[in-house]
Amino acid sequence: MNHTIVQHVKSSLWLSITLITLISIANILNTISTSIALRKREFAMLKSMGMIPKSFNKMIYFESVFYGIKALAYGLPISGIIMYGIYFTNQNAFSYAFELPWTEIIAAIIGVFIIVAMAMAYSMSKVKKNNIIETLKQENM
Repeated sequence: MNHTIVQHVKSSLWLSITLITLISIANILNTISTSIALRKREFAMLKSMGMIPKSFNKMIYFESVFYGIKALAYGLPISGIIMYGIYFTNQNAFSYAFELPWTEIIAAIIGVFIIVAMAMAYSMSKVKKNNIIETLKQENM
């Protein structure tokens, strides 16, 4: 009986984590896509002034890296504080030392950069299809 309760709790926790992760990924994709879409005129102006595709891709690449670094700069310390808080509240119930889950942290770091890179690639595929002159003519929405 006790084993099935533990299994149900584990299942519901994994389901919750998966759902939160999917919502977060959708939010990241939407934010980056909107940011790129709102800057179409800026990109068209840079291209019209002579920016070559290699420089343009490099600029977007560095922007993606900075998005990832900024997300990790906020997320890692906050998650570390939360992990220590959970450890501190359970310290009396169990006897174990606080230890950071380094493999999960590294997996999260890699995951953040993969998600940001995918979002940028998706957004840039839409921007590259635009005609420079038509993009400069249209107003921002």
